[in-house]
Amino acid sequence: MLIDWVTVVAQAVNFLLLVWLLRRFLFKPVLKVVNEREQKIRKQIEDAAKQDEAAKKEREALTREKEALLHSKEALLAEAQEDAKKERESLLKQARIEADTLRRTFQEKIRNEQKAVFGDLKKQLEETVFHIAKKVLEDITQKQFQEGVVGAFVQKLNEMSPDQKSAILEDIRNFPGSLCIRSAFQLSPENKNLLEKGVKAHFGEGIALTFEINPDLICGIEFATSGHKVSWNIGEYLLKMQESVCNL
Repeated sequence: MLIDWVTVVAQAVNFLLLVWLLRRFLFKPVLKVVNEREQKIRKQIEDAAKQDEAAKKEREALTREKEALLHSKEALLAEAQEDAKKERESLLKQARIEADTLRRTFQEKIRNEQKAVFGDLKKQLEETVFHIAKKVLEDITQKQFQEGVVGAFVQKLNEMSPDQKSAILEDIRNFPGSLCIRSAFQLSPENKNLLEKGVKAHFGEGIALTFEINPDLICGIEFATSGHKVSWNIGEYLLKMQESVCNL
C-alpha cells in the first residue's frame, strides 16, 4: 500500500492549523476567563482572609477593652469601698471624740455640782458641829472640854503606826526647831503640860515644843513637824462623813 504524502502533509497542516485556531480563538479566551475567575476567587479569598483578620483584631480589641473596663470597674469599686471605709472610720473617730468630750464635760459638771453640794453640806455640818459644840460647852466646863480633846489627841499619839512614828522622828532629827502643837483654842497650863508629856513620851524628852492657836482645826489639836503631823479634830470626822456621802 502506497502512502499519499501529499494527503498526509495536508492533514498535518490542517491539524496544526486547527490547533492554532483552537488555541487562538478557544483556549486563550477560555484560559483568560479561567485565569480571571481564578484571580477573582483568589482576591475574594484574600479579602475574606483580610476581613477575618480584621474581625479577629476587632474581637481582640473588644476583649481587651472589656477586660480594661472590668479592671477599671473593680478598681473603682475597690476605691469606693476604701473611701467608704475611711469615711466610716473618720465618722466613728469623730463620734468617739465628741462622745468623750461630752462625757468629760458631763463628768466635770457633775464633779463641780458635787463639790458645790458637798461644800454646802460640809459648811452646814461644820455649822451644826459648832452649834453642838457650843451647846456642849454651855453644859460642861471649858476645863472638861479641853481635857476630853487632849485625851483624844493623846490616844491618837498612842495609835501611831511604826512607820508614821519613824517618819516623824526622822523629821525631828533633820529639823529640830520646827516642832509645834496647834490647837483650836487657848490651852490651859495643865493641858499644855499633859500634851508636852505625851509628845515627849513618844519622841524624846529633849525636843523643844511651841504652841499656837489655829481655829481651822475645828475643836482639835495637831502636832506637826516640817513634813508630818498627828492630829485629832472634828474636821476629820466631817471629812469621813463627806467621803461616805460621796460614795453613796
